[in-house]
Amino acid sequence: MDRFKVLIEEVVFGGSGMGRVDGKVCFIPGVITGELVSARLVKDKTDYMTAYPLDIIEPSPDRTEPLCPLAIKPCPPQARGRIPDYCPGCSYQHMTYAAELKTKQRQFETFLERLPDTEDLELLPPFGSPAEYGYRNKITMHATVGDGSNRLGYLGRDNQTVQDIPDCPLAMPQLREKLCEERANKGFYHSLKDRMKVTFRCDSKQTLMWRGNPPANASWLKEEMPFGLFSVPCGSFSQVNPAVAQELVNRVTQYIKQVDAENVVDLYCGAGLFACAAAGAGVKKIRGGDLDGPAIAAAEYNLKNSGHPDAAVFAGPAGNMIKELFEGLDPAETVLVVDPPRTGLDRKTRDITVNIGPKYIIYVSCSPDTLGRDLNILINNGYNLKTAGLLDMFPKTSHFESIIFLEKQ
Repeated sequence: MDRFKVLIEEVVFGGSGMGRVDGKVCFIPGVITGELVSARLVKDKTDYMTAYPLDIIEPSPDRTEPLCPLAIKPCPPQARGRIPDYCPGCSYQHMTYAAELKTKQRQFETFLERLPDTEDLELLPPFGSPAEYGYRNKITMHATVGDGSNRLGYLGRDNQTVQDIPDCPLAMPQLREKLCEERANKGFYHSLKDRMKVTFRCDSKQTLMWRGNPPANASWLKEEMPFGLFSVPCGSFSQVNPAVAQELVNRVTQYIKQVDAENVVDLYCGAGLFACAAAGAGVKKIRGGDLDGPAIAAAEYNLKNSGHPDAAVFAGPAGNMIKELFEGLDPAETVLVVDPPRTGLDRKTRDITVNIGPKYIIYVSCSPDTLGRDLNILINNGYNLKTAGLLDMFPKTSHFESIIFLEKQ
């Protein structure tokens, strides 16, 4: 049986709909909760199947036409052969934005429900992006050259093949214009090497493009934040959706003010986004650390401009510096802010954090699976989850940002 009908029970984290075929779980992309779909088998594993949608027999009222021609679409039932190419970057272009937010909120709730002792947790409504499209201030593409067909785009479903992307509606207009301009330049592809990364990044005043590593002499990018102008080296991390990043800063500021924190330690501080938020909240002692040396230089600059030149920021691995960052601070009067990469807190950092025992932790995460792992450990070591909220930093994709406020009992 390679073709079958499936009722979609829910859309799970990662963007695929989940249904059952003869009792076996089946994952199908490009569908919506409650839809009855016709699908074609792709893989049949021991405990689950994957399939591709052929036809939406009973469509959801939340279904809408994707803006991008490369977004996933049902394949006509008569189609045969290989699965049609589609860009795996977007998972939700086929549904309204209200439905997308509802879907992501349910996924977030599911992760939280797996945690112990969350009866008193305040779960906030999801914060939607002001823009569904055109919000990204950075895109990174990959080049394939020399095989007879030059391609520049995102990695495909196998995470190896480069899918040619002439345009990306998630990118800010100036990035789309720059991408189109470069692709129209006949000499552009001659400047690329096979498998080379090409990055496009912008702020309100400049648009940059570079091949491979970022240029060392490039001007810093600047974004307007609630505390003022925020500068970031072009090769350093910053949130890709500035409007949602502003709300993230507002919430961090709110939690810091709520507990009248004497000290704030901003681990994984980057260019000092949350350290500057702490400065704006009137915190007396601020310390930060990050592995990225150029970002630390920017953090010093940003903190000086925010009126807090005495803040101490250091470059190095989180697990190697957290003790130093807390030296001389009373954990009972300190808020620890963590915004780790998708892998979450490494074991060393988690162990030291639990041993130090800061009274409050603000955990910012773009990966709910590793967030859930870390929260479970923190809860088992005396922390209570006070507030949790989802911020949709990445509309139309399967990803979202979240912020959790914890207190040690």
